[in-house]
Amino acid sequence: MTRKSWFVFPLILFCFSLCSQGAFAATINAASCSLTDVQNAVNAAVSGDTVVVPAGNCTWSNLVTADGRAMTIQGAGAGVTNITLTTPSGGVGGIGAGINPNQFYRITGFTFTTTGTYPAGVIYIELDDETQPSPQFRIDHITLNINGGLGNRGIMIVATYGLIDHVTINNPSPNGQSISISPDGGHSWFRNNWHMPAPLGTENADFIEDSTFNNTQLGDGAFDAYDGTKVVFRHNTVVNTNVGWHGADSDPRSARSMEIYDNTFSTTGATSVYTAIRSRGGMAAVWGNTVTGNYNGFMMLSHYRADPSYGGPPGQSSDGNFDKTYPGQGYPTGYPLLDQIGRGSFPGGTGATGQTIPDCSAGCTTAQYEASEPNYLWNNSINGNTSPTADVANPSQSTTYIVQGRDYFDNTSKPGYVPYTYPHPFQDGGTPPEPPGSLTAVVH
Repeated sequence: MTRKSWFVFPLILFCFSLCSQGAFAATINAASCSLTDVQNAVNAAVSGDTVVVPAGNCTWSNLVTADGRAMTIQGAGAGVTNITLTTPSGGVGGIGAGINPNQFYRITGFTFTTTGTYPAGVIYIELDDETQPSPQFRIDHITLNINGGLGNRGIMIVATYGLIDHVTINNPSPNGQSISISPDGGHSWFRNNWHMPAPLGTENADFIEDSTFNNTQLGDGAFDAYDGTKVVFRHNTVVNTNVGWHGADSDPRSARSMEIYDNTFSTTGATSVYTAIRSRGGMAAVWGNTVTGNYNGFMMLSHYRADPSYGGPPGQSSDGNFDKTYPGQGYPTGYPLLDQIGRGSFPGGTGATGQTIPDCSAGCTTAQYEASEPNYLWNNSINGNTSPTADVANPSQSTTYIVQGRDYFDNTSKPGYVPYTYPHPFQDGGTPPEPPGSLTAVVH
């Protein structure tokens, strides 16, 4: 081996190592928008690469999987790269990604139109590792036409934080969630949010901003959230539907915290919506929203556990399940109920980790139980009323446990609250970026 080859051979190994880890980002151009060509391009990518999908009208009969490698999957634009999904109903419809810690995914520049029902979403992103969530994705400049029925979801985010922006979701069905945020699969860190303070105004939440939700009928809302999740919903347009989140009833724990602000809600025609915002547990800061049209109320506060006529332990299939004691725990049957509106984190030193909650089998004192974290509503309006108040209802027993001036405050700003930077730092100017030009490959 010559002296020159001694020098070149280690460089080849060094480059192979770095390139395989995404140190030199490449552009992988799919030959077309067909399912086969896009999946082949995704398969050829390594972490850090951008997969570019050209303009066209294509039909996918299966989903594109992009597991375990940080990447951008970039169409030519909503209305330009158009995908009709004929994937068999019952799972993920379009693009699914299982991500690992320290990986970042972006999906941008597509229109997806469904012909079936996808309970795991047209776009599905899940943090596979059992770890503390951090901001790890951006989904932007996407149009979703979701035509499925009960249980259908447009976007499903599981066990991670990130940004959804400049998305339009059209839903003509009386059922279906546009966006669903969940720790599905038993991810403990979202439930751990109930054992830590919930500071608002931080990056550690799922952000939905600058997006439009068009429903023909009420449906299941612009977003829904479960089981310890934290969501910021801001600067969005909501038509003929509402937003809401689950409590400690159909799930073991309530959604943890919500920031709902600077949104517009409206209706068209004779469509009637019972409320613009619906909370079933946890704490919320709700401000600067404008509601017009045929909404029967501004915000509804509920807690199904207040009604002993509901049966079965949390986690079973039907909404409104009730369990006075929580399995084997002996939680109070009087105020406060577990994870009800206006309650926050358990204090330190209770020994709770993961999916568990403090052992109250021998009874919990007030000091050992969830701290007070009231909801606050301010600077909102509904049909010209600039001082709307929340309604406590459904079930009617909720009024025993959810009290104005203790668990929530009408027309009162939250002391010390400062919202997170808007627009979210993941935004980069409002349009999908030009793909990097350093390395290019066309994959058929």
